[in-house]
Amino acid sequence: MDIIKGSQNWPLVDESDEDLLVIISIKDDPKASNQAFEEFHRRYKRFIFGMAIKLTSKLPNSEELRDAIFQNTLINVYKYCDSFSVEDEKDEGKIKKRIHGWLVRIAKNELLALLRSNQVVIDPSEIGEPFAAEEEEVLSEEPSYDENIVNQSLKILSERDQHIFMTYWLYYDKGEKSQAKNLPPDILKELSARYETTPENIRQIISRSKKKVFDFLKLHYKVQKK
Repeated sequence: MDIIKGSQNWPLVDESDEDLLVIISIKDDPKASNQAFEEFHRRYKRFIFGMAIKLTSKLPNSEELRDAIFQNTLINVYKYCDSFSVEDEKDEGKIKKRIHGWLVRIAKNELLALLRSNQVVIDPSEIGEPFAAEEEEVLSEEPSYDENIVNQSLKILSERDQHIFMTYWLYYDKGEKSQAKNLPPDILKELSARYETTPENIRQIISRSKKKVFDFLKLHYKVQKK
């Protein structure tokens, strides 16, 4: 049910977005925390729902995924609101950009977790962009130097190898003693069938791609000291 502001006395309506997140984090005052969450929900539900639509629109069971992403993102806002920080930023527009970027990261992480848990193999390009420049005045900031270098490193791989390598990282799960768990057998089988090759060759492609990407990053990555 939508939350509707019925009067000028609506709780916490005058609080800033970042202050709402602080109040939500005060769980020893459940009434204030819940009221702050309701107000944050009222302000951002359309953005979160629209983002969920765009992330999942090209995927199988898109409506089911959309609803799960919407709900799980809100749950994570409530549980982990204290992970958001404006640091020393005072500009309201830039703070809203940061909140949007934070919500996008939460939603994407939830989507990848759902895909991993259901052992769904997808082309990473099928994960939609959360919003387009012409649709949102407030957007996440330009890609950082780090993100640009990572994107460049992937472009040295063939289209096939990019897909296999990115699928590997979608399902990457750090195990004990820093050992990465293997791709789920069903996913490995689907990749092998798609590219008409063997599971062993898929593993070799992943290994070669990791070396190429990591070598590129070592060569081009700049250590930025504060």
